[in-house]
Amino acid sequence: MSRISYKNSNGFKLESVTTIIGNNLGWNKNVLLAWQAREFKEGRDPTKKKDKAADIGSVCHHYIDCEHKGINVLDSYKKEHDLDSLIIAEKCVEEYRNKIQSLGLVPVDSEKSLVSNSYGYGGTIDLRYLIDGTLVLGDIKTSPHIYGEYLVQVGAYDNLLIENGFGDSDKYAFVLIDKHLKESNELVRVVYVPKEVIKRGFEVFKYLLEMNRIKKEFIECLKGITNETIKTELQENGGEVMRGI
Repeated sequence: MSRISYKNSNGFKLESVTTIIGNNLGWNKNVLLAWQAREFKEGRDPTKKKDKAADIGSVCHHYIDCEHKGINVLDSYKKEHDLDSLIIAEKCVEEYRNKIQSLGLVPVDSEKSLVSNSYGYGGTIDLRYLIDGTLVLGDIKTSPHIYGEYLVQVGAYDNLLIENGFGDSDKYAFVLIDKHLKESNELVRVVYVPKEVIKRGFEVFKYLLEMNRIKKEFIECLKGITNETIKTELQENGGEVMRGI
């Protein structure tokens, strides 16, 4: 999936929701480090496994987007991706189609890219549905679980829709895809989360925006400061030179 460039009304480039969360949150950092340690211990390269998981997620997103738009996945696209990812995506889209029909979810749109001029960020909403006259904001995840980061992400998307005049969603749902294709597991699940949780997620995201701004200012302050400069300042003021400087 190609990277989307977000710009505000003045043409200034904006960072995406996922970039801001990825650079500033890190709630699952310890879990990720423990997983990497296990992979290395068992002689596997965690980077390759992580890249493969990312490819599966990207391909599943694309297949579902094509399903919503009523178009075929191009052969040129298939040639760019791993065969395992394509097999999972083809099974996924079939089960996804059956799942949303059985639940009465009617697709409204998918892959809608929007920006927030008020808060200064951009993002692409995976899915929106109608069910019994109510609007559902959906997000696809190739994961068996819902993590805190996901709720913050959807909270940011929710605000994008409201700010751009698409209204407040009535319900919120995650489309969870089991990328391991185990026969004992359900390949596609739709899990609803309470509205108040998503609203709190956006409150967290606003703190991340502030952290992102402060971090950029801090990095700007560090430009031109070398290790030797820090040593000199410490020595002139009678301070101890920290180990590693």
